[in-house]
Amino acid sequence: MRIARWSHENIVGEGFVIDDRVVAFPEGATVADILAGGRDAAHAAFGRVHGEAGTPLDSVRLLAPVVPASVRDFVAFEEHVEGVSAGVEGKSHVADEWYEAPTFYFTNPHTILGPDDVLQPPVTERLDFELEVAVVIGASTGSATGEPGSATGEPGSATGEPGSATGEPGSATGEPGSATGEPGSATGEPGSATGEPGSATGEPGSATGEPGSATGEPGSATGEPGSATGEPGSATGEPGSATGEPGSATGEPGSATGEPGSATGEPGSATGWSNLTVEDAASVIFGYTIMNDWSARDLQGREMKVRLGPAKGKDFGTALGPWIVTADELEPYLDADGFLAIRAEVYINGELTGEDLVSNAGWPFPEFVAYASRNSRVVPGDVLGSGTVGNGGCLGELWGRNGGLVPPPLAEGDEVRMVVEGIGELVGVVGAAVPAPVVPPARPRPRLRRREEQ
Repeated sequence: MRIARWSHENIVGEGFVIDDRVVAFPEGATVADILAGGRDAAHAAFGRVHGEAGTPLDSVRLLAPVVPASVRDFVAFEEHVEGVSAGVEGKSHVADEWYEAPTFYFTNPHTILGPDDVLQPPVTERLDFELEVAVVIGASTGSATGEPGSATGEPGSATGEPGSATGEPGSATGEPGSATGEPGSATGEPGSATGEPGSATGEPGSATGEPGSATGEPGSATGEPGSATGEPGSATGEPGSATGEPGSATGEPGSATGEPGSATGEPGSATGWSNLTVEDAASVIFGYTIMNDWSARDLQGREMKVRLGPAKGKDFGTALGPWIVTADELEPYLDADGFLAIRAEVYINGELTGEDLVSNAGWPFPEFVAYASRNSRVVPGDVLGSGTVGNGGCLGELWGRNGGLVPPPLAEGDEVRMVVEGIGELVGVVGAAVPAPVVPPARPRPRLRRREEQ
């Protein structure tokens, strides 16, 4: 199955890509609802709508397929580290610590781009791309053990009973909102988390974070989450649906008992999981998408000398798309060691720049998820990037190997096209750089320990 979000006639749709058409989820469900229910919910929803006519795929504009709860980005390809370190440090070197665990950083979930979106980078002399495959987390598929999930095969419930103590689907509170706790409305009303409609002009719902309406409704200049219509869309983070009705638009079960599937965060819960085993981590991988981690290498290099980051060298844009392919679709590509052996290619202005097998990562995807959950939490809607593939998965690697800026950094008008076997292609275009207001450098301070008397 292919799961997507799209814009058609200024309305955001969410559903399946079936052959050459898009078909909305039943009952107004959202991608967030489906992720909260897991692949079981996706298969159930697909069975209800797969015969519908839908809308021609070529008549819609695809959006990023998920509004992420968070975005983690790993650095898992040894060949990438070898090349980039040569460019940054003057010699190729992989630290011993790299081999010990799959290291990652958190990037910005608020600057997510979709297919064919135009990137507006900061002012930089070393603009780069990064070709990655990302997993998207969803509720686990049912298992006989109940860990995570339930013995009944019903997602999110230890009992197999849907919803609350009343048998109603959804949360124990019956509060409206989103199963992900994401702010905004899935309807695409101004001020929604999708940014649709709206634009970089500062209109309501803009990705720029400019104020929304002057009414003081959520989505306005107060910075409160929600939509300009006042529709619920989860300022509370309570589980539910974007319709304001308690529960999920799919009618998938929750749990009011505090058993797995409840807000306690126990295994099987839509609120997430901690300290997953590798086996259990595999069960919460809902699917895969392509990820382009746009990067400004000069900004990144400066801030990482402070032993933090990357921050402003990365957080201006991360592209996801074109859709989410469910994990079962890619199972035939798993090799004997559990690595996903799919080809990944990247083209700049039509010329092949890099190619690799994703199975060259140091760890398979379930181990990324297990490590991310260690003494922490992963939740439905989390996105975990593989890190940049080797053999030209980014320009930074090639600059290190070639001893200079060859190929040249990206410039306005360049097209970056990523093609990943079994998933599809993700295209991005470089737009004009956007100068930012100046922040002054640090000033020397006297290191007083008490205020001086006036």
